Amino acid sequence: MPTLEDTRRDELLAKLARFLICRGLRTPAIWFLAMHEPLSILGGQMLLFSEPLLAPFVGDSTIRDYVSLLEDRGNVRRLLDLLERESCSHPVKTANDGDRAASHRKEEIEDGSN
Repeated sequence: MPTLEDTRRDELLAKLARFLICRGLRTPAIWFLAMHEPLSILGGQMLLFSEPLLAPFVGDSTIRDYVSLLEDRGNVRRLLDLLERESCSHPVKTANDGDRAASHRKEEIEDGSN
């Protein structure tokens, strides 16, 4: 499997980190990646094995890029560093944040009408 260019590697890592952070999976991802870092090559091989099932949804080239990404343990370490660094700079909204904002707006409307 050919190695990825640095720009493509960084793009994939950033995209994956954003995906995990936006869904509130930063902490579980950090735990999982830290525990299974030595097995990353097996994860890449499992992804390659499931390529016929996943290819219609995400495309062959994307799967092969992620396989190449997982073959190098250094990329897993880069992803961990990225997750740890970006967690502070991009707070993740929770479902409760939206409820609090909606109830706050409702209170403002009620206060304004009295």
